[in-house]
Order: sequence, then structure tokens, then C-alpha cells
Amino acid sequence: MNKSKGLEGTDWHFRSDQPLSFNCLNCFLLGQCGGLRVKGSAMDCQRFCCGGQEGCNVVCFNSPVNYARRLGEVGGFGLKNVDRCAAIPFPRIRGYAPLIHHAYSRKTTFPGEMVALSLYELLDRDGAPKYFSRDDVARNFRIRPDAKIIISGVHKDKFLERFWRSAHRNSIVLMLKSLDVALMTSPNFSVYNNVPRPENLYNIKRIALIAQEFLALGVPTALHINACTEADYLTFTEFLADRPEFEAISFEFITGPGYPSRMNWHIKQLMLLANAVGRPLQLVLRGGTKALFPLSSVFHNIVSLDSDPLHRALHRQRLVLGNDGRLFPVKNTLPKGTPVDELLVENALAATSEVEFAMRHSLVDKKRKIARTSSNTKNANYKAGQLSFLPDARLGQAGADAIDGKRVIATTKTQRTAKI
Repeated sequence: MNKSKGLEGTDWHFRSDQPLSFNCLNCFLLGQCGGLRVKGSAMDCQRFCCGGQEGCNVVCFNSPVNYARRLGEVGGFGLKNVDRCAAIPFPRIRGYAPLIHHAYSRKTTFPGEMVALSLYELLDRDGAPKYFSRDDVARNFRIRPDAKIIISGVHKDKFLERFWRSAHRNSIVLMLKSLDVALMTSPNFSVYNNVPRPENLYNIKRIALIAQEFLALGVPTALHINACTEADYLTFTEFLADRPEFEAISFEFITGPGYPSRMNWHIKQLMLLANAVGRPLQLVLRGGTKALFPLSSVFHNIVSLDSDPLHRALHRQRLVLGNDGRLFPVKNTLPKGTPVDELLVENALAATSEVEFAMRHSLVDKKRKIARTSSNTKNANYKAGQLSFLPDARLGQAGADAIDGKRVIATTKTQRTAKI
């Protein structure tokens, strides 16, 4: 996908404290989009149009043929016409699951009771499933045959588009059911700050359609939340409130939402969503360890996924849990050709400890103290501000006590321990 450079830096952010862009007032998509509110100058979202660059396939008013095709493909941008289905009961999950990408440099079975696998590593290049039995998956990824498996749908755009175009989605469902997966997260089709808004609305609709499709076919599925405006979050909130069949959501902090200048805003929006929906939701997180403490006040079942234990082990690094509750890597030189099985296990144990600690304690930036003592202090880029979790007026006062009950406490940087 070719995206225009558009505005720079924080000007990409859609900000509720900025006035509505002038041309948005007469746009027929204003009700669904919520309008453009950016710090920089922009008459409307066409400010982010690439100008018709060759190969551009962004859903944009300036490309009417592509716009009409994509609109028809998803049946309009609204979510009200997404089919309904029955809920799929699943045991709630809490804790940490290492993402195991492959069995390279390993010789033995990973002993963890719970693991995560990438959906796209279970598929061929044409989107067809590779495996149809737990034994095959256990052997190829060197995991326990009885391990609880969570399937992550988060990946780069090219893999998501390959999945969307796949003619094998029914076969993929059969594969996941044969694996008896504990939960699958729907693909995280991108919602960018610097593209025309129809592209975002199109991708939000695709997220909902895929989640419903797999849930309707019997796969426990978490609806992935990908949003860059309060209106986007409100769209997901209204959809979930009206669809009790969705008992789980997922979110990732490994890309844009994980930026320090944006992370607190997304945490607040997720908390507002949880309280407004009004029923317990399972939350699956990719990254965002610092978000676990505030989110655990409204999501009682959170499972955190990441690939750090395997990634660090392959680079011959050991993860060590410091006294501040954060992990840091240390070199762990191994003779050439030595399997990393033991290192992977130790890294996974350290990551599990970090997640358990983070659910009970606030984690602050490792490079600076963060004082958040005044609700009137600005919190730009994590500089002397407060996490404000007061509910948005549009969502009413639902859950206000629960949201306002957590404060981030400033702590000094502590000495790190030498080992786990």
C-alpha cells in the first residue's frame, strides 16, 4: 500500500481537542467517520491522498473505481449489517503465552502449557492451510501436543491481504478446529493516521467481517480493535454492546499504539470500551506490558503474547527480570550450533514473571521518572503528566468509578538483579 507522507509527526494524530476540519461538515461519511481533527492544517482527509501515484490501492474518493469496488466488497462501511451468530464458549485465559514462530535451533519440545502461534505460519503462500492435526503442529513447532494454543492474527499488511484474498478460508477453519485452538484473534487490518478515512473504515469493516465469519464457523475468535480516532472506538463499542456473541477482543501495542505519545490515549479508550460494553471481555494483548496494570482494572482476564523469549534466545541473549519489574537482555554466548532450548525456557519464565508483576504494579518509563500528580498537567510524550481515565462524555458515566480508580505512582529507578 502506498501512503502519502501527509502531515508530519504528531500532526498525524486525530485529536479531540482540535476543531473539526472545514470540509468534513458536508461529508456524507461524517456520521461513520467522526470527522478529521488534526493539529496541522487540513481541510479534510483528502489532505492525505497520494495524488494518484502509480499502484496506489488506497480506498479514496479520488479513485472512484477502486472506491466503489471496495465498498461493494464489504457491503458498506457500517457494521450493522454484519451477520449475527451464536457465541462459542471458551475457558477464560489469564497470563502469558510466548509466540513460537518455528523450531529452528531447537531440538526438544518446549514444555510450556500455553503457547501462541501466528496464523500465517500455518498457511502456504497461496493461503491454504499446512496442517490438519495437532501432532503435525506439535512436531513442526516443537510444542507439547496438549498445549493450549492461541492463534495470533497480527502481522504485516502483505500477509493480511493474502489471507483476505485466500480461497481457502473454510479449510483454514477446519484446520483451526482440528487443532482445538483456545482462541484466535482476527487479522489487524491497518488503520492509519495518514490515509484518507475511507481506507480506515474499509479495514475496520474487514476486521469485523473476518471475526464474525470464523466465530460463526465454530472457532473461538477475539475481535481485533484497531482504531485511530474516538469515533473508531465508539464504532467498536456500539458493535460489541449489540453483539453478545463476541466475548473476547484483542489489541496490539507493537506498532503505532505503542508510541509513548499515543499509548496512554489507547489505554484510556480501551478502558472506556470495556466499561461501556457492560459485560466481561477476554483481552488478548500483543506487546504493551506497561498497559497491563491499568487495563487489568477493567479486564479481569488478560493474556499477553510476544515473541521476545524466542527472538532473544536465537540471538543468544538471556532475559533477566530486574527489581523494577522490567526485563533486560544479557549476552549468553553459546558454542556454535548449540540448541537454544534451555535459553528459550528460561526467557519464557522471565517473561511470564514480568507479565505477572505488571498486572499487579504500575511500570514506568525506564529512562526517566514520571510524575503524575495533577490531573490538569499536560501529558505530551510522557513528560510530567497524569493518566486521565475519566470516561468520555459520549459514552456516559458507565463504569466511571472503575476507570478513575487507578493512579500511576512515580517511582525511582531501582537496581537490577543479576539473575531471575
